[in-house]
Amino acid sequence: MQGKPVSSGPVTARDLVTLADLGPDAPDPGEGHIFSISPDGRWIALQVRKADPDANGFCQALVVLPADGSGPVRILDRGGELILSRSDMLGRAGVATGLVRTIEPVWSPDGRRLAYLKQTHGAIQVWVAEADGSRSRAATSGVVEVDRFAFDADGRTLVVALRPDLTAEREAIKREERSGFRFDARISPGAGAVPFPRPGNRHAYFTVGEDRRMIPATPGQIARLGSNEAIQSLLSQHGSRIALAPTSGSPLQPIVRLQVQDDKGRIWPCADIACTGPGLVAWWMPGGRHVRFLRREDPAKSVTAVYEWRPGARHARRLMATTALLTDCQPHGNELYCLEERSLDPRRLVHFDPSNQRKSVLFDPNASFAALRKSRVKRLFARNSFGIETFGDLVYPLGYRVGKTYPLIVVQYTSRGFLRGGTGDEFPIQAFAARDYFVLSLQRPDALALTSNARTSEEAETQLLNGFRDRRSVLSSVENLLRPLIVQGLVDPARIGITGLSDGSSTVQFAAVNSTMFAAGSASGCCWERSQDFLLSEGIADHFARSGWPRLLDKRKDFWKRISLAQNARDIRFPLLLQMADTEYLGALESFTALREAGHPVDLYVFRDEHHIKWQPAHKLAVYERNLAWFDFWLKDVAPPGGTERETWIRMKRDWQSKPRSAARTELPSSPINPHGTEAHPSRPLL
Repeated sequence: MQGKPVSSGPVTARDLVTLADLGPDAPDPGEGHIFSISPDGRWIALQVRKADPDANGFCQALVVLPADGSGPVRILDRGGELILSRSDMLGRAGVATGLVRTIEPVWSPDGRRLAYLKQTHGAIQVWVAEADGSRSRAATSGVVEVDRFAFDADGRTLVVALRPDLTAEREAIKREERSGFRFDARISPGAGAVPFPRPGNRHAYFTVGEDRRMIPATPGQIARLGSNEAIQSLLSQHGSRIALAPTSGSPLQPIVRLQVQDDKGRIWPCADIACTGPGLVAWWMPGGRHVRFLRREDPAKSVTAVYEWRPGARHARRLMATTALLTDCQPHGNELYCLEERSLDPRRLVHFDPSNQRKSVLFDPNASFAALRKSRVKRLFARNSFGIETFGDLVYPLGYRVGKTYPLIVVQYTSRGFLRGGTGDEFPIQAFAARDYFVLSLQRPDALALTSNARTSEEAETQLLNGFRDRRSVLSSVENLLRPLIVQGLVDPARIGITGLSDGSSTVQFAAVNSTMFAAGSASGCCWERSQDFLLSEGIADHFARSGWPRLLDKRKDFWKRISLAQNARDIRFPLLLQMADTEYLGALESFTALREAGHPVDLYVFRDEHHIKWQPAHKLAVYERNLAWFDFWLKDVAPPGGTERETWIRMKRDWQSKPRSAARTELPSSPINPHGTEAHPSRPLL
């Protein structure tokens, strides 16, 4: 899976696309673990996948390795199709966003075999592989999709959960096709004319033996599907329980305090401030006398720390801290296993001993990536106009020379972990740096910091939309991180680009209407316009209306003047590239058509069989390379080598430059630059 060693050249778009991946780009904790530790603690299992843009597919393998790093990786199974995550949302079932599903290998109680999900010919089944690598086989058949599964106590029989309601809905939709689909809340026009199934919560439970016969499961067998390691880790062998009790914060993001309830019901709260915060993760140490926990620290939550606390003690002891992104951390004995990624290092499996801060890399499927020349990274911090602190990672041009001024590209909207392509992975950060750009990778400011005791997501969205508070907050963070770089002479203020997918594309759109700091933009998952009311679905439109978005009949020119590209087409600040999935591009057509009619430089590309997040390797590479070419053209005046893009973009630029320049394109950046070159909040180096 690691492939042949690479040269020591600069990072290219292809290098980034073909990296081996461990788990999804943005893991969902509700989907399970990315890796699994055997019952005896000696082995670790996980799935590895590697994209092949030439074949437009993936090489996938289930592997096991010694937990102490003492031996080689053993491949148990290869092949299968990529499984995309699907969820139920706003009255629709099985909605795919393009995110990869977490494939958790599950050990049998005796540690002799592993069960896992595998998709072939469009059907998701449970497969079983022997841990010694002797064979792998499909354990279920004849069903479209297994929802959940577990081993029974004998270590050979499987307990599986199916969704008969969903299967029945899909069959009903096929029958309905003959008489025509009634247009209702099941249909999202932008995603196609076929209705989505309605969500159903009923499950059917069966056991499956080696003969693949499905027998109704008993209540005791069904209970095995509900086993939760996270809950079990909160209970010590002495009967004491860890509790994370809410103390303050909003209902959507409560601030919790670590406390312990002993077997006699007595409460032992931890009074140390370190024991309080959002998103604490805690577990018992062997013997049940100490608790360890993970927390994010500093005002921007850019540091992850491990603490240890003895119930009854006044203080917790900080064992280690890191700016690396730690994912799916699992304790075993005194040790901690995590997936770790750093700004310049893709995700890998590591082992920590927090008590002495020792770390070892157990499995790095991209070890040869270290040989490539990569640009250095500096972490910057800033407060925005709402007083919210966030950070950005400044990636230097690969050939950086002191005293030279460079163009810069903003990539959004998370910057924790490996700097690959931003959220959605469409904007190749190190490949930009290799082309002599600064890149500012933004960590989005916390939106919930702007809300006041919102109890539901709709209440929060209403507060964030009021006066476009959230959009102003994000744009302010971007601009406040950029201004010192301009003042210091690092960045050319006339050559700054901005990119984004999803929430990031909203920032691109808002900047196009409300900022004069940017000279070119690229977005995916765009755009907010009046037409969204009928392009999405009845359920989504109702949700947006409850959150404060105008209905189609409301018109509300005052509202749309603050964000709509169509309503501001003649005054948009910069050329815009749109690269869209075929299930979403209709949402960009109002903006695209208005900009084109206004003679504004805009280009739109549509990718077939894609979702909100593009998953096909060939498409990913094409998106990367077009973004490189787009910013080279608009920020460096370097045209593509040939073909339709070259002719179209040159004509686009010539026509735009021949028009009288509007004030929107000649003003200085929208916010004043400090002539003395001081920062409101100084940058801090990486720890």
